[in-house]
Amino acid sequence: MTFAGGEKEGLEGFIDRVASSSPAPGGGSVSAACGALAGALSSMVCRLTIGRKKFKEVEDELKGVLEKAEEIKKQMEEFIVKDAESFDRVMDAMKLPKYTDEEKEKRNLVVQEATKGAITVPLQVMEKGLLAIKLSQIVVEKGNPNMLSDAGVSALTAKTAVDGAYYNVRINLNSIEDQDFVTSTKEKADALKGEAMLLSQEIERKVEEKLTQTQ
Repeated sequence: MTFAGGEKEGLEGFIDRVASSSPAPGGGSVSAACGALAGALSSMVCRLTIGRKKFKEVEDELKGVLEKAEEIKKQMEEFIVKDAESFDRVMDAMKLPKYTDEEKEKRNLVVQEATKGAITVPLQVMEKGLLAIKLSQIVVEKGNPNMLSDAGVSALTAKTAVDGAYYNVRINLNSIEDQDFVTSTKEKADALKGEAMLLSQEIERKVEEKLTQTQ
């Protein structure tokens, strides 16, 4: 991933950056990272299922899942950086001068727009995270049973992506003055979180059931 300044870094660099005194990347980027890992795990399960005779009947379906999982992984990797960038734009807006009434008004408008922008990314993470949960449900049910735990972790990390992004949506909404925007955005975020929770519970029960059957 490449952050502001053109610096490329791997997982270790990203973790160190999160652990630093800089507020970004923070929870929003970490949520997106969880989503990327969810997509990666579903991709792995698909690849370890496709091409094996005993799974011939589900091969075409899992090829479609693999394509979607790879797309989610790529999008979530982009959201890791975009979330940090959107936070930086809010911070830049906060630094605008506010000595005169005109400056205060202009600053407030820029801050509001930047904050709305900072809500867009986690909302997208929630949407893609929910899709990642749906894909993990398929690999739990139809993927190579030897990879059941990996498929289950895919669902768990996807759920974490949704929940973490939800927190970021909510905390940014607290700064928005446009109440129509607040209401519509919260309703959308609540619906995504609720659906993710119900689906995740269903997947967890299925994983537990399959694990019990193998004992």
